[in-house]
Amino acid sequence: MSIVISGRGKSGTTGMYNTIKASLPERDHEWMCLFEPGKPDYLTALWANSPESPVLTKVIIKKEANGGVDPAVFDHRVMMVRDPRDVVVSTLLFRPLVVRSMRRVTPEANEKFIQALEEKEADPSSWSVHDLFALGDELNLVRTDWDAVAKELDELAHRVTDGDWFAMYYEDLVDQSFERLSDYLGFEVRPEKPAEKGADGSWLSHISRSKDYGAWRHWFLESDVDHFRELFAKFGAQFGYDDWTLTDEQYIDPATSSQHIRPRLADRRDQLAAARGAVPVSEFTSDRLDTLEGQASDGVVQAQVTAAEVRRDGPEELRNPEASYRWARMAAWFGDERGRTMLAEAHAAGIGDPADLERIVDTDKADAESVAERRKKRRQERAKRLNDMEQRIGELEQRVAQLEADKKANP
Repeated sequence: MSIVISGRGKSGTTGMYNTIKASLPERDHEWMCLFEPGKPDYLTALWANSPESPVLTKVIIKKEANGGVDPAVFDHRVMMVRDPRDVVVSTLLFRPLVVRSMRRVTPEANEKFIQALEEKEADPSSWSVHDLFALGDELNLVRTDWDAVAKELDELAHRVTDGDWFAMYYEDLVDQSFERLSDYLGFEVRPEKPAEKGADGSWLSHISRSKDYGAWRHWFLESDVDHFRELFAKFGAQFGYDDWTLTDEQYIDPATSSQHIRPRLADRRDQLAAARGAVPVSEFTSDRLDTLEGQASDGVVQAQVTAAEVRRDGPEELRNPEASYRWARMAAWFGDERGRTMLAEAHAAGIGDPADLERIVDTDKADAESVAERRKKRRQERAKRLNDMEQRIGELEQRVAQLEADKKANP
């Protein structure tokens, strides 16, 4: 079984990924989860080295190719649909936390941006949203390509209307209405538990913000309506986001704005440093390791390697040979040479099953064959489903015609 979740950035793909991941049914083999795979060979290596593993992955629609994600090879395809005006607000507030912004924006520039947000919170009319975007551009925050946004919206709409994707509306995610999604996936997608909602310690907690919808009516000014209306008109009319009425009494909660960003900047820097191996394994704490292993469980290969090293060579209280072996094996399955080396070292020390190393194939040769075979199989399966559906429709049409004939014959 394989599931891919796609959509625009800040459209709820992370929330949907976490919800489905927490609901995954047991299988004979362990689920492999990949959060936004960073290299195109991770998935192909996994399918070559562990073809029996069920897979869940999440990707941003414009980065599918970069991550080697071909939706056609997945059994189930979930597309997130969100009001593009709410996406604008979420994108604005996420800009300081984007990796590229973290690497190049000074603390002084971040503070200037946050101060502007605080002014907006105190007086919603003080800043328009498009002026806040312009300020972010001046401060060297990651820019938004609005021409690319228009193309993304067209591509998303095409996929949903083409019928090849399940459209999951952000509003249903927030309201935890998962009946249709459960029917589509074939297992129960369970609502988020109240105790977990709002604040968790996971490595993805910086992404989730308000868990609400309609905030744009409080953030936009009339000048923003004029600025964005044409860009979103076609998509809005198609998906029901075409009411541009602003709320009479605008209110912006600082907890979902400036107070969301400021404390997360330092945590995000520490998280990124730990994942890329910049923190010596001897300096890891239990909390830092928990965050790292959260990344590792979501298919971040560098985190898997580092977690394996910490579990093997870190502080005595954190050492766990079995956990180290598991992370090294997972990294090796994703095609990482360091993971394969650590796996060999573990076997030399008498840890693990040597068959695990023997089964790892030469991915340079196997990857292309694995993907080609998988694509062929999916095409055949989809063709069969379409044929069965057409046959069933034909049978139903014949049945209806027969019923109508019988009704005429016996009024």
